[in-house]
Amino acid sequence: MNIRRLETFALLFLLSGAQAVAQDQPPEQPKLCQLGRAAIFDIKTGGEGMVYVNGTIDEHKGNFLIDTGGMGLILSLSTGFRINATPQRAFMGGEFVGGTRLDYGISAKRLQVGNITSVNPWFLLAPDHMLPSDAIGNIQPHALWPMYDVEIDFAQGKLNLFLANQCPGHVVYWTH
Repeated sequence: MNIRRLETFALLFLLSGAQAVAQDQPPEQPKLCQLGRAAIFDIKTGGEGMVYVNGTIDEHKGNFLIDTGGMGLILSLSTGFRINATPQRAFMGGEFVGGTRLDYGISAKRLQVGNITSVNPWFLLAPDHMLPSDAIGNIQPHALWPMYDVEIDFAQGKLNLFLANQCPGHVVYWTH
């Protein structure tokens, strides 16, 4: 019986030593998921705190207000006429705060923001006085770029577009 106890004690001692060695090893670090950045745009902030990006619509350059709570793409009426677009009744319009109806829109040939080009984007037309004086239109990022996650990095002065669903369980990117 004493040999049996000695064997059991020796086995337990060896197992506890193996466990101690395993605990001395540093735990394996989880692999960091690097989000794929599709585009970076410089932003500027207007006097009223609104965020703008530079863009070109059918060869006409101007500032577009980034409107994260907006309805889609909106263009000033004067810019719509400047690019020689033909207004059409909108399939689905909208209404600005205060009751101004947006019932007409245009299909532009091309919208370029940074390195991202959109072909035939649809813009609702708004009276010029409904937009900030230094903007030719509004961009609701998820309406224009639905395949990307959008980040406004105020500290770096950038608007970042990330490829969506790259890191399961990690949808937020934190700037440094």
